[in-house]
Amino acid sequence: RVAIYDVVTVSSTDEAVELARALVAEGYRRLQVKVGTVPELDAERLAAVRAAVGDGIVLFADANGSFTTGGARRFLRATRELEYTLEQPCRTLAECAAIRRDCDRPLVLDESIVTLDDLLRAHRDGVADGITIKLQRVAGITPAMLIRDVAGALGVEVTAAHEGGASLVTAAVVHVGLGTPERLRVHTCDFHTWVSVDHGTGLPPRAEGGQAPPPGPGMGIEIELESLGEPVLDVAAG
Repeated sequence: RVAIYDVVTVSSTDEAVELARALVAEGYRRLQVKVGTVPELDAERLAAVRAAVGDGIVLFADANGSFTTGGARRFLRATRELEYTLEQPCRTLAECAAIRRDCDRPLVLDESIVTLDDLLRAHRDGVADGITIKLQRVAGITPAMLIRDVAGALGVEVTAAHEGGASLVTAAVVHVGLGTPERLRVHTCDFHTWVSVDHGTGLPPRAEGGQAPPPGPGMGIEIELESLGEPVLDVAAG
């Protein structure tokens, strides 16, 4: 299995705590708390979630590049006593590098990793303890696997992800994740649980906070074509 996380969205502290507790009750052992608004309020919300779920739950604080360098430093100062991983605090690689010396916890790059060169530059500059590889951002599974394999050779931790989707997406990121050396494999999402209409079957149920791949060949997903609606283009052999 690949470990699975779910997201605590930007909300009031009380709402964040309620959602975090509900996700833990569903079996999630890893939570990504969205931050990147007012640093002090973000810190208060993160601290409340940590207190609510206990030390046994892995927490990531993901800013999606929304902090300025000054805001990131304020957030780090306000959360000095908390255990968590900081993800993509600022928009650019240069800005993340600028706050690296103030970050006494693991720092993961997400939006800054688009190409293999981005990974190599981040590693050379000592910025990234881990990276999030989003399949659609790096142009598919093949480039994702290349970046993943080089990250593994460099000792950089890897999360395989996507912007969203259904069963095919979950299967893809689980397969990419399982190809990561276990000591460097972080987590992914069970994206098919985020949608109201799925387009296939084959994924085993989530178990013990993780997602196993489908047992079938290839991606292992049996596509339900009727769920896709009418085709945009119908190509027939001439």
